[in-house]
Amino acid sequence: MILLVGGGGIPNYGDELIINNWLKWYHDSGLIDNQSMIVEGYRSSVLRNMFADRFPRARWSHTIREARVKHRSLDFWGALARGLNVANSTDDAGQHSFREASEASLMHIHGGGYINGKWPSHAFVLGLASAAREKSDTRAITTGIGISPLAEPDTDQRKILDRAIESFDFVEVRDVWSYEYLRRNLSGDRPNKIVLGLDDAFLYRVESTGQDHRTLHLALRDDPQADSIIERLTNKFVGSFDRHLFWVCKHTDAGAYVKVANRFRLFELAGTTQLVEDPRLGPNDTLITERFHPHLQAARSGASGVYWSGSEYYDTKHGSLVDLGSPFVADDGKEFGGLKPAKSPSKMRVDDPENIATKQGLARRALKLLE
Repeated sequence: MILLVGGGGIPNYGDELIINNWLKWYHDSGLIDNQSMIVEGYRSSVLRNMFADRFPRARWSHTIREARVKHRSLDFWGALARGLNVANSTDDAGQHSFREASEASLMHIHGGGYINGKWPSHAFVLGLASAAREKSDTRAITTGIGISPLAEPDTDQRKILDRAIESFDFVEVRDVWSYEYLRRNLSGDRPNKIVLGLDDAFLYRVESTGQDHRTLHLALRDDPQADSIIERLTNKFVGSFDRHLFWVCKHTDAGAYVKVANRFRLFELAGTTQLVEDPRLGPNDTLITERFHPHLQAARSGASGVYWSGSEYYDTKHGSLVDLGSPFVADDGKEFGGLKPAKSPSKMRVDDPENIATKQGLARRALKLLE
């Protein structure tokens, strides 16, 4: 049995995009037909609603979440330790999660930026995977994770980290910050298990519209920065585009859409399912975003645009895309009239086939663990 575990099922565009990619990968490899597969997330009902029609053989669960949330009062290291020692738990939810993990041939913790000091209870999942490996034949991997922000560990916490990583076949991270953090805080040969890789979105190419029209995309949260961005949108700038699309990556973004719609009646709303299936991106498009995965997918498609960070968490995420050659620029607080389509493909666009090949090479390593 393959156990795919992560932060999806909210729904949230980036997480659901990643789940969709891995479901497609295991399905195209024939493994969902030959082995059972359980997808773990925040709500099994959301996962079922989003993916069951396309992947009817998979099963959907939030068993691990039920165990994890009991440790929300702990810091990262406390939650990691609870996961490592879950086999001795007297809690029903902990025992159920341990049984599920121990019955898996492969426990695959998929990517996203949810295992860190910002949401520390998710460290429980790393510990759980290690505990299952210690007590059974379960193989454990991570792909495309980012662990920033996370404070430096003390001596005892490094020992906990050593024990957790020891049981993994490999730990792929998607950014330099996470790679360097783990490498310097692990002992022995454990740093060799850490792979500096790519976000799980790179598993497949972005389907480009391939048309000449220009679309203005907005991916905003309902927060003061979005208010500032909306205020700086001018009629001339918005009217210079042929199409207009607002990305509701998470249900809470709908409040920002209402504010945009009150000023501009042109914007079509796109929800998570539509965005996962077809974000309608093209090389002539422009995206203004606070969110990470819209930036990632738009830059890969050849679009240009502006991103807002505003925190250490997003600095690492957006910064990793700039390092890969994204043409996007940081929001400088000015109007957006100067944004134009790129005259030549960006490095990120040019390198996309190579990045996909790299990601799929790592994905084949996961398949080999099931042989």
